[in-house]
Amino acid sequence: MTVDRSYSPYESIRNYHDRGMMKWGAFATGELSEAQRKLREKEELENETFPKKATSKLDD
Repeated sequence: MTVDRSYSPYESIRNYHDRGMMKWGAFATGELSEAQRKLREKEELENETFPKKATSKLDD
């Protein structure tokens, strides 16, 4: 999608090209990595606090 900037009397505005994802992609990647790290730490803490019980069949 492009924006028509031909109305502008300024050449720099008319020639501006939005870089789209390039300008925010690194930020989003960093934010995602941070969220994943926090989730992993939370899950590890929960596993230490509430260890899973061993599930085995009892012999009759």
